Amino acid sequence: MSTIGDDLYLVTHDDRTGNPRVPGSRVRLGLAAGLIAELLVSGHLTIRHERLYLVPGRAGHGTPPSGPLSRTVLATVASQPPQGVGAWTRFLAQDAVEDIRDRLLRTGVLTTVRRPSLLTGWRVRYPPADGNVAAWPGIRLARTLSRSGELTVEDAVLTGLVAAMDLLHHVLRDEVDAELGRSRARAVRDGLPPVLAALLAHTESALADGVLTYRS
Repeated sequence: MSTIGDDLYLVTHDDRTGNPRVPGSRVRLGLAAGLIAELLVSGHLTIRHERLYLVPGRAGHGTPPSGPLSRTVLATVASQPPQGVGAWTRFLAQDAVEDIRDRLLRTGVLTTVRRPSLLTGWRVRYPPADGNVAAWPGIRLARTLSRSGELTVEDAVLTGLVAAMDLLHHVLRDEVDAELGRSRARAVRDGLPPVLAALLAHTESALADGVLTYRS
């Protein structure tokens, strides 16, 4: 079963080479927001007064999030006092690409290719194992947006993040459907639940700043 973070990784990377389609800092910030979105949708986190909070019960002794990466992100948030959404997005961005890439490697969606390099000894790339599988999240969004189909909450968030990262043109490649798709994407953005709309607003701000927060 795919996740928001996995699908966003595949949209932000070329489905043949695995190379990023936008600068690395933007990919990291977008994927960090995707990891937070997974826990907002699952009900383990919420946003109040522009800060990220654990949801009592769900985040404690209730239903744990699915997957080790989500559990790690939740534990990281739980280990700190409530912080601003933007601060958490920038912090998680440090490892977001590697974390989600590892998850996709474990499920076999990505592969590892090592080639000799004169400068570094080895050059490592992570192309998709199957280009059709890698392209599917973008194709799914394009079909749903251009045909006014019903989007899941996960795909609605994914649409907002893809638009925030200025990647809709990679998804809506058919000129006939592109105008309708862009219009629908704006409507989807405006119709997000308040908590998810808040995450997207903070993500857009972080992407505009383009600054990551590193551990001291």
